[in-house]
Amino acid sequence: MSWLILFGLCATISFFAALPFGLINMAVADVAIRKGMRPAVMFGLGAAIIEFFQGVISTKFSYLFVGDGQVGKTIQWIAVFIFIVLSIYYFFKKKSMQKVTKLSYKHERGWIWKGMGVCALNVLPYPFWVFISTLLISNGFMQKTNIDFIIVSAAIMFGAFWMFFLYAKFSVWLINKNEKISEYIGKIFAGFFFLLALLQLLRIFLSE
Repeated sequence: MSWLILFGLCATISFFAALPFGLINMAVADVAIRKGMRPAVMFGLGAAIIEFFQGVISTKFSYLFVGDGQVGKTIQWIAVFIFIVLSIYYFFKKKSMQKVTKLSYKHERGWIWKGMGVCALNVLPYPFWVFISTLLISNGFMQKTNIDFIIVSAAIMFGAFWMFFLYAKFSVWLINKNEKISEYIGKIFAGFFFLLALLQLLRIFLSE
């Protein structure tokens, strides 16, 4: 029962942690709008798989991050760089929507790999889950055992995937309601990522 509670708690945290605009959910929304629902789901699944391993690293090796402010600051600067690059990319990216028909299994696996690749660039979950796992351990919800690390990581993957799914679903619904949005979607995503870069910079300077 304690493992079930731990899984449900971490899945819920992961679900809502993926709610704010960020690298992965915006990428899922972009795939859903440009390519369709099924590629977006496969992309989100690939991202969720990587989140599992990020959870393992964050929980099992949290001692590498805790107490070393330089590591956290380096991660934040990497995030700023990635957000700025993505902002420039989407600003100049040409519209490339297409009508999606039946996809091959091999094609779908390609979207899983793309999701894994993009999620691997997302470094912000590491300090977040270090903080959460430390909080869980200190309050008796989690033990420093391999089985607990795996349960937490599986919950992170589960919760994140369902939020990515909802982002894809909402994006497809939105584009069906107003197809003109697709003409400006690149600029919209560019603005979101630029805002994320500014917020991350603000966070860095306020922490000094």
